[in-house]
Amino acid sequence: MTFKIGLARKDITPVKEIYLAGYAARNKPSVGVHDPLSAKALYIEGDNTLAIIALDLVSLPLDIIKESKKLIKDHLDLKNVIIACTHTHSGPQTVKEMDESMMVDEKWLGSLSESIKEVVEEAIASKQEGKLGYKTVEVDGIGENRRGNEEIIDSNLGILKAEDMEGNLLGLFLNFTCHATVLDASNYLISADYPGFIYSKINDEYPDLVTLFTNGAAGDINIGYSADDSALGETMEFRTYENAEKIGEKIASVVLQKLDTIPVIDEQSLEIRRLNIRLPLNQKLPSTDELLQMINDRKEEIRSTDDSRKKKELKLKQIYNKCLWRKKTNRAGEKSYLKSEIYVVNIVGLNLVTIPGEVFCEIGLKIKSLFTGDTFIIGYANDYVSYIPTESAFKEGGYEVETSVFAPEIGRELLTQVKNVIQN
Repeated sequence: MTFKIGLARKDITPVKEIYLAGYAARNKPSVGVHDPLSAKALYIEGDNTLAIIALDLVSLPLDIIKESKKLIKDHLDLKNVIIACTHTHSGPQTVKEMDESMMVDEKWLGSLSESIKEVVEEAIASKQEGKLGYKTVEVDGIGENRRGNEEIIDSNLGILKAEDMEGNLLGLFLNFTCHATVLDASNYLISADYPGFIYSKINDEYPDLVTLFTNGAAGDINIGYSADDSALGETMEFRTYENAEKIGEKIASVVLQKLDTIPVIDEQSLEIRRLNIRLPLNQKLPSTDELLQMINDRKEEIRSTDDSRKKKELKLKQIYNKCLWRKKTNRAGEKSYLKSEIYVVNIVGLNLVTIPGEVFCEIGLKIKSLFTGDTFIIGYANDYVSYIPTESAFKEGGYEVETSVFAPEIGRELLTQVKNVIQN
């Protein structure tokens, strides 16, 4: 049998200045657009049906994801939906922050669910008979583990290609593990970051091709800088558009070189498993009221000290407190666990595993080891719950740990629940 495959792209770039997400150090709205932001959809219809949507955004709040899925189910009769974000820090703010300098544009955010439904609708309308093929290749020299005592990385670039029955390329689905944060807090232009340069390089060769990009287990993977320094807004000379272009074009060049070597699979199959999961929260975290008090105390301490080193330490602790306040206010509350979901999909032998947050690379690699054959970890998918560090990282501290809402056993618990999906 053959699949019916459809792809579509929709521009979701804000039409006016907007506060950008991801960096507490930014204190003013965007000043323009460097490159557009898109919502892209891949629709696959066979024994089952599935839509994968990739958004050039930092993350999406759960209520927008739920609303989008409801629209897709009600209007398009489609229930298996994966909505993932690339995690660019040069896109619009999507969640409520304490600081007014990071306000959400409610009108723009409120239009996203309809845009997501429309891009899936367009993908379905474009469907035609086709086949899929995949390959994973190594791309070295990009991702680094940003925790100084760790060397664990995942340099696999996953490529899933769709072709029509005559062998013409219909679209691409890419998966790579590295924070989309080449650009730092000094950037005030809207941008998809390095994935944007992947798209443009591929479109130089295939002008109308739709390319979806998803990030992997990138919780502790970037291009080689401290998460603490980045949060503080430290300027780094290699975090530029020139470097983002270099990285994006390097990945795109590998994709273009490998396309003809990726065989399509004649035995087309699509298996989908979805599991509701419970993720244990850290019961020792301060309450939201306590965090507010701590934030105010830090403010006074920062104001009263002239010691630059002490001031920097206090500012960092205040950022930790604000991040926790946001995550507890928007998602975690004062509960003992978070409910979320994971998908485990097998497409023509390729495994896709969705993770609803920023999972550490070591955990992602362990998840991959549970499967036979190639596996893509799709992070920032169908929810955004927080950082998911390793148990050893919880003992060491640092930005990812100090801003995570989870208990130290979260990685082990996540692995157990993925195993449950496989076994069931």
